Amino acid sequence: MASITATQLKTTLEGGTYPYTVRFYTTIPKYPVYPYVTIRKNKPQGTDEDFVTVTKTEGFEIKLHVRYTRNQADEEADQTVVENQILSLIEGQNFGASALFGESKTWTRQPLQRLYGSTSTIMVTVKDIATKSGSGIIGYTAKIELNSDNSPTQIQCLRFGDNRGMAVDSHMNDTGATIWDPVTSETHSIDFTYESTTALDTVINTASDSRDEIKGKLIRGGVTSNLLFLVGKTVKSGQFDNIERATTTLYVTGTWS
Repeated sequence: MASITATQLKTTLEGGTYPYTVRFYTTIPKYPVYPYVTIRKNKPQGTDEDFVTVTKTEGFEIKLHVRYTRNQADEEADQTVVENQILSLIEGQNFGASALFGESKTWTRQPLQRLYGSTSTIMVTVKDIATKSGSGIIGYTAKIELNSDNSPTQIQCLRFGDNRGMAVDSHMNDTGATIWDPVTSETHSIDFTYESTTALDTVINTASDSRDEIKGKLIRGGVTSNLLFLVGKTVKSGQFDNIERATTTLYVTGTWS
């Protein structure tokens, strides 16, 4: 993870639009002028490892300190505007992870000590994943491209299965030993799961209904393969509190250049 610094995050937040002047610091000011924001990296990068995966995490703490000089309803309304602006900027910030494996952002509010006002605190935790060996292929690199020769559509794979090889059958000889026999020529198919959208439904259904080969690409681990696809069956799954996903089978019939 090419992690960013608190100073870089401060620069991002200073570019926001706020209902009043807000000062930003990466240290606690000796003589604070309200309202102000402090940014610090409260969780330097740490790792959690197993045999194949290195999971990296780091975190930031951002505090908005507001002293109330008007009625509480007006102050809290403007404070919410500032919080939402900061959250929006954080959501657009590149924290250096290779992909969006996980980010959590949670606001809390507490009264100021000795003054009439409150402190809003948002904790930002960022997760990244790397291969322990340095050679392993991480799943986020898998993408499928369809219609490569005409209005290409690239699809991020959420789950990916590459099935290739020949089918075999077995029989036993006179001594009881198992003998394996190839029964078909080599086959190649790809099952990939992706976020279901109306636009992708149209692309997939059009290619499937045509029953013709289409030019496409398999992009995986930084390597691109130009393949001819027949688009097979699509299975969709969804639930009330989640985003619908679709899984499509592609039959590989050859290559193209």
